Amino acid sequence: MAAEPIPLIVLGLVGLLVGCSILLPVLIVGFGMDVRKAARGVFAAFGAGSTIAGGWLLHGARTFLAEAASAQGEVVRVAESSTRDAEGNTSVAYAPVVRFRPAGGPPAEFSGHYADPPTHNKGDIVTVLYLPGAPEKARIRSFTNIWLAGTVFTAVGGALLVFATALPRRPT
Repeated sequence: MAAEPIPLIVLGLVGLLVGCSILLPVLIVGFGMDVRKAARGVFAAFGAGSTIAGGWLLHGARTFLAEAASAQGEVVRVAESSTRDAEGNTSVAYAPVVRFRPAGGPPAEFSGHYADPPTHNKGDIVTVLYLPGAPEKARIRSFTNIWLAGTVFTAVGGALLVFATALPRRPT
């Protein structure tokens, strides 16, 4: 099954924060750069990278939509996944498991993305988008499943680029 958009967003944003927190001190201490100049460079670099990644994800979503066929599906069950943190607290997330019939093919089943609270209940009828040659790569038709990852990366990247250009320059 393909990677889900929500974990990709979280991993990308964590990577962005870690990268900034490592790169800024290296530039400032290691190369003796002005703090503002180093911050502008780091924010601009990560902003550009995030914007490019967002554009790539949005292009992938657009390509998927252009090639996808549509079918009605039914949520046959809601899968549950639980995790325990270091303090012993348990968190639970739920994913709809959808069964649908691709055009001219046998019934197929796939799991949607995990969320808390659940996004769908058993018995819900949903619109499914799938690639005719690969029904296992189906998605429930929704903004979250198709556009969210690309939109978030592009918005964060744009904000970082604006922030990088808005940082005041050192007075001369």
